[in-house]
Amino acid sequence: MRRPVSFEDLPLVMTIEDVAEVLQISKSTTYQLARSEQLRCIHVGQRLRVLRTDFITYLTSGIPYPECQPCLAELPLLLTVSDLQPILQLGKNSVLELIHTEQIRCIRVSRQIRVLKHELQLFLLGGQDSYKNSLLHPLSGEYDACTSLDHAEGGI
Repeated sequence: MRRPVSFEDLPLVMTIEDVAEVLQISKSTTYQLARSEQLRCIHVGQRLRVLRTDFITYLTSGIPYPECQPCLAELPLLLTVSDLQPILQLGKNSVLELIHTEQIRCIRVSRQIRVLKHELQLFLLGGQDSYKNSLLHPLSGEYDACTSLDHAEGGI
């Protein structure tokens, strides 16, 4: 599976391998997410499957996903710190500082930082303040791990 550029590129039913590939994490870390019930899975016989809707809910914590601007359309759905560096034309530490100060919201998968494409869009368009005030505060606990970056490499 190639890196998706939108949620519509994701299969309706994903394998653990698909999820691991999209999140750019190991299969064992993906199984840990499933076991901890952070990522809702269904059992098909002895195998685990993740519905696209459950994966989107995991990534967005249920926050509506705005459509991305055409200039961002070709970017992968999930971005790493390394992906953000050339886009923002910043060094790694500067990107991590944007994440640490919550100027760019992220999710943490194990110890690895991932930024949804729409979070980058909100940052670039300058609309993240009203978005954060209206939607983030009820769910801020979901993103606390990103604001306390204890590993300088950002898990990348």
